[in-house]
Amino acid sequence: MEQVVENQVKRNLLGQLPEEDQATVEDRIFTDQEYFRELLLVEGELTDDFVFGTLSDDEHERMQKHFLLVPERFENLKITEAIERYVSEFSDDYSPESHWENILGEAHRNRNLLESLISGDWMGLKLLVILRGYSRSLEDLASSLKEPEYILAPILEQLVISGLADKVGDWFFSTQLGNESLTKIEESSCRLDSMI
Repeated sequence: MEQVVENQVKRNLLGQLPEEDQATVEDRIFTDQEYFRELLLVEGELTDDFVFGTLSDDEHERMQKHFLLVPERFENLKITEAIERYVSEFSDDYSPESHWENILGEAHRNRNLLESLISGDWMGLKLLVILRGYSRSLEDLASSLKEPEYILAPILEQLVISGLADKVGDWFFSTQLGNESLTKIEESSCRLDSMI
């Protein structure tokens, strides 16, 4: 069943589904968290496959004509390409057997982290900053940020999937990875400020 869902999501992202099926898929994305997670995973896999040239010619063309027309996806592609270049140029532990696995794994992890922070017009970063010191419920976060819960819920879910935040019961909190990421962002920001 999971393979069927993955194929349906992939076909939708590549513009291969009839319009009535597209509407069904898009409705399900907003109502089914597991389906939304699958969408995020398939988007990441398609991006990785595009960058590393493992798509068929037809899939490659469909990526260019359909998938990458969404600015956020195009930006994620550019991030993945940059990560791949960095890893391939500066990797000291090169071994042909694991080289691509390491690159793909690192690119996927970094892309998920970045996507979770920039989603919702950087709302992921705002939420993580609030969660850094205190556990908060969705209701508390919505009240603090004056945003509806239905806007914040998928962004929080993405933070949890990426490992930057976690949830116990109704309470969300920043993980060690989330705190370390915020520290790195702050340090980078300070270095940029001193350069200007």
